[in-house]
Amino acid sequence: MRDSDNWSFFRAWIGAPLRVASVTPSGTALADLMTQEITPETGPVIELGPGTGAFI
Repeated sequence: MRDSDNWSFFRAWIGAPLRVASVTPSGTALADLMTQEITPETGPVIELGPGTGAFI
């Protein structure tokens, strides 16, 4: 994660800690774990709820 990403996350957390609800941003390991079973055969996926951000 780039320093600018960390700073942006920190500012969002300071501005609304209960809304952000995390003290650290999610990393690529968590994104990989959460998406490991999604394949082209799975079909479209829709996320319902507040979301976790983009999985890139």
